[in-house]
Amino acid sequence: MTPAAATNTTTTTPPRVRRFLLTLVGLLAITWAIYYYPYSATHPIARSTRVYLQAYTHATVGILRLFGEDARAVGQSVVGPASVRIDRGCDAIQAKALFACALLAFPASWRKKVIGLVLGLGALILLNLLRIVTLYYIHKLWPTWFDFWHFGVWQFAYIGATVAIWLAWATQGVKPRRKQDA
Repeated sequence: MTPAAATNTTTTTPPRVRRFLLTLVGLLAITWAIYYYPYSATHPIARSTRVYLQAYTHATVGILRLFGEDARAVGQSVVGPASVRIDRGCDAIQAKALFACALLAFPASWRKKVIGLVLGLGALILLNLLRIVTLYYIHKLWPTWFDFWHFGVWQFAYIGATVAIWLAWATQGVKPRRKQDA
């Protein structure tokens, strides 16, 4: 008998992990299919997406005005000394969907899920507003750095923050499972 034959190196994925992953992938597929389907401009989902993006635009303008910026909202654009347009993708919906679907797929009570959704999505919305405001200022002050911050730094930072918020929620109050006596 050789040492390789004496040890069993195969492992199986526990059913709870398999169920979580399958549910997560299924929820993400449904969520992204709904969001990215090419709806007509008059479809209720297309209209609600525009309203959602315009809400981000107005919130961004409100924050910028608190800092003394002469900015205004025009549709989905923040117009002022610098201008940025908030399009699909700028709403960080992919990361929010990942957070929400992972949270819903995780084996936890519905009470804990609802609290996690409200607090987690609220934090992600605030973080995205911070992202948009900082991108506005980067565009205004250092326009050559805009793409680097927009596509490089902030995308990775936002995804990292999303995963960190989910991990904090998922591990909060979780007790290790004890092995049952055989």
